[in-house]
Amino acid sequence: MLQNKNPPKTKDESLIPKGVYCYETLGPGSSPGSLRVMNCPYWDRDNAQLSQEDGYCHFMERGDWEDTGTGLLWDQCKECGINNVLENDELEEST
Repeated sequence: MLQNKNPPKTKDESLIPKGVYCYETLGPGSSPGSLRVMNCPYWDRDNAQLSQEDGYCHFMERGDWEDTGTGLLWDQCKECGINNVLENDELEEST
């Protein structure tokens, strides 16, 4: 069963975080060595699947466990290819 009960109803690329992960880093977390993150609203986890096959993307409409699955969504590695810009790439583009 998918956990995200309210994924966006339309596919809006502007909601997908920049970078190679399905989240945006917001800064340091409350415990030492932790980070605060905001998950991509399209990323999800299906707790009915095995732990390293439970990632799902509502934008791509695919999960790790499916034949067409990507395999790394469980680890929040972005597979959609949208906004795959790294900070260093942005700096190089602006100079």
